[in-house]
Amino acid sequence: LKTWTHKPYDMFRSKIVWLLLVVAIAGQIKWCLKHDTSLLAMRPVYPVVAFALISVIWFLIRARGALMSKAFVLLLISLNVGQLYGFSLGYADIREKMSLDSQYYRALFGAYFVHSALSSLDQNDKALAQYLALPKAEMDYNILLIQDDSQRWDVLNRHGYGPQETDLILNWFYDKSYDFQFPLSSANNTDTSVPATLTGKGSDKDVLMIKDNLVLWDYFAKGASTFFISSQILDWAKLDLFYKSVGMQRTWTAAYESAYRGLPENIDDTYIVDEWKRYVSKDLKSPWVGVLQTYASHYPYASPPHQRPYGPCDLTRKSGPEQFRNCYLNGQIHSAWAKNEILKATDLENTVVVLYSDHGEGIAEHGVWLHTFDYHQEMIKVPLFLHIPERLKKKIPTEFLKNLEANQKRVVSTLDIVPTLLHLHEILTGQKLEPRPEIFSGKSLFTHWDYRVVFSSHCFPQYRCYSREIAFVDEDYYLIFRPSEGIYKVYSTWTDLKQERPIDPRSIPPEKLKRLVKAAAQQHAIGKSLNSYYETWK
Repeated sequence: LKTWTHKPYDMFRSKIVWLLLVVAIAGQIKWCLKHDTSLLAMRPVYPVVAFALISVIWFLIRARGALMSKAFVLLLISLNVGQLYGFSLGYADIREKMSLDSQYYRALFGAYFVHSALSSLDQNDKALAQYLALPKAEMDYNILLIQDDSQRWDVLNRHGYGPQETDLILNWFYDKSYDFQFPLSSANNTDTSVPATLTGKGSDKDVLMIKDNLVLWDYFAKGASTFFISSQILDWAKLDLFYKSVGMQRTWTAAYESAYRGLPENIDDTYIVDEWKRYVSKDLKSPWVGVLQTYASHYPYASPPHQRPYGPCDLTRKSGPEQFRNCYLNGQIHSAWAKNEILKATDLENTVVVLYSDHGEGIAEHGVWLHTFDYHQEMIKVPLFLHIPERLKKKIPTEFLKNLEANQKRVVSTLDIVPTLLHLHEILTGQKLEPRPEIFSGKSLFTHWDYRVVFSSHCFPQYRCYSREIAFVDEDYYLIFRPSEGIYKVYSTWTDLKQERPIDPRSIPPEKLKRLVKAAAQQHAIGKSLNSYYETWK
């Protein structure tokens, strides 16, 4: 080994290689400037990574007969293959299959150099500059988002599936609110759903666009008090850095309070109720914009003994889905109680309220428990209620109210929340806090659209990507796509709500399937894979 003169990166000693590398990097920069400047931190790195891999492979080929120690060769191979495999794990589908499409290579090669820089969603200087350029929000009302964790749409009695005890206590609030019948969460995991929903930017956007831009409360922070109050541990997946954005004035969680220190992660939502009642009555100054994040709907579904009517409850899954579902239903009862207490302590005559969940929960309906994997309806169809005080509703033109009412019966997304609230502010005050609606993945629910495909996917390259499975949904069909397998399942959107009767894609009218696939390709990188698959498959 001491006499061996070759090195793994000998290829870079060649002037021709450097010339080719410079040309390749320049080509990537030219592409970014023409198509998407947000990728300038990533795409120029691709040729460097590719050349480095080629150099190592060339070294191994040349060294195979010359090296005295095969262990050295084995070590190099193991390191490179192991590194590739490690980065690849996040881009496998649910069955651990790889799909070698453009998004896969983008994520793989970019991961070498930018993963550590983008592994959290804290804002950068561009976001600060955008915040500094904002006007003071002129508002005489408050905005409250109540974000449940893991609550599925069909568990609510209001929606016809859950037992009465789950949320009957909240009917008074539902009656005052717009109740959307087919809302999809932006993802099926908190890590990605929460930042996507609170920025209005889903996984169709590069993760740098989220770091570059503002969170909901940032838009209002110059004219309102802002807060994020939770009963969860906020530093999960480094989300605490996301919450501490340029416009955030107060974050609070029971997990960090000395009085609750040492408690398990499933902190009782009683604590968030107590904190909200104290905060809203003593310290919070109107107008205000904030989020209350509850946890009782999330595994292990914490609830006090007097709020556990369903039994037996078995979280081990050994007894089957029924006893597991009992545990989940008990959590819903406590969740409904907490939200009811929060709403009763809130000045609803002057507060716009959005009640929703970050994702759903599987109880083995399609063979999958909990969340993070799978994109059937139980995983991503979530409650979405919008309450607008009567005095504000009177200021909204009839056309917008008709659109809002009609959209209750259409497929919508939690990605619509931020553009809807910003549009509402513009309607009420004439003040446009974000002049670029095209930066959002969602749409304002005050608008009308002729056709729309809503997607749900948590695969943000260089941030979080536990599965590349994705759902594309329009008013006719609910399509689940896996890049490594193709069209996995298709269901009728409105006539098979429990998704018990899969449809053969070949039985779908070609013009309808083509329209869905074409719209998916325009919206999302994985949609382009769907389009390529469809063109071959048809």
